[in-house]
Amino acid sequence: MAECSVRNPSNDAPAPPRLAPCRHAVRSARRSWNGLLAAALSAVFAATPQVAAALTPGWCSSEALNESERVICASDVLGRLDHELNEVYAAATRAGEVPDQASWLAERNACGFDANCLGASYRTRIAELRDYAQAARAPDAGRGRSSGAGEISVAPLLRSGSSEPWLQRLEERLSEQSLGSRSEDAPAVQDDTSLGAALDGLRGLDALVPRPWCDAGRLNRTERTICENEGLSRLDALLEQVYGRARARDHDAEQIQWLRNQRDACGDDPLCIAFAYTKRIEELNAPLAQAAGRRHDINIPSGQFPPPGTCRLWFPDRPPGQQPPYSACDISVPPGAVLIRG
Repeated sequence: MAECSVRNPSNDAPAPPRLAPCRHAVRSARRSWNGLLAAALSAVFAATPQVAAALTPGWCSSEALNESERVICASDVLGRLDHELNEVYAAATRAGEVPDQASWLAERNACGFDANCLGASYRTRIAELRDYAQAARAPDAGRGRSSGAGEISVAPLLRSGSSEPWLQRLEERLSEQSLGSRSEDAPAVQDDTSLGAALDGLRGLDALVPRPWCDAGRLNRTERTICENEGLSRLDALLEQVYGRARARDHDAEQIQWLRNQRDACGDDPLCIAFAYTKRIEELNAPLAQAAGRRHDINIPSGQFPPPGTCRLWFPDRPPGQQPPYSACDISVPPGAVLIRG
């Protein structure tokens, strides 16, 4: 669902058309759009509006915001990342002197209105600060050191300098983390931080974990690994939202081929499975992200805003006279529309 959270400028005096920044949020697979992701700012991460509202940066009230800051203040996801960065930065400064924050801010602001660039910039910086804080606390601990039985460090592979574009995107999204794999001798890692801060958005999918198909009588090695791993189960739940259903359609040769030749080829390797899911999610979500990006900024004439306490569906491809009337806010948002709050 895309949501434009803007106030009616004024009921007394005419005002020029305003840009209503749209917010994009993940909706449950059991709700509208066949469970497809409606988050435009990120292919795999999103925050609920309720959480994001509480994490809106305090500096958003300033009247002197640059292009990047305006995008951050209008985005649930970027607002949450800014909050997370502040927490990580504070922890890093307690551990010792950290790299210049002003230099990173200049790099971030160079993104301008590009929300994807801003998200990547935040996640990369968060990962850098986590690396620094961890190294300061334990200078003799190697990056790839396993933190426990049955636990595998993801960091060495993510920082291998691979030229694969999808792996570089994954590196931007995953910070220092580990994916636990359950065995008879080592229990599964159940810590909520096992997928790292960059995957916090997946915790909203816990209602879909464990996966319903895990009760099937015959599971292959990869399926068993997914069912025994909370992080991988969340990735499978997210793929369900993007794909539209938990199981591949019988006639969908492309999805079945991905399951057999890529995901299941990983066997019981959790890292390989995670990479396969991330790449597939981005492939399936790309058309949605592009479509949502095209309607990131929508011109809405000031006289068309709904009264306070009401909402209005707005179709960017329709003239004002053909837009739906005001209504309550608890309505489903059809594809191609955004929800304007009064």
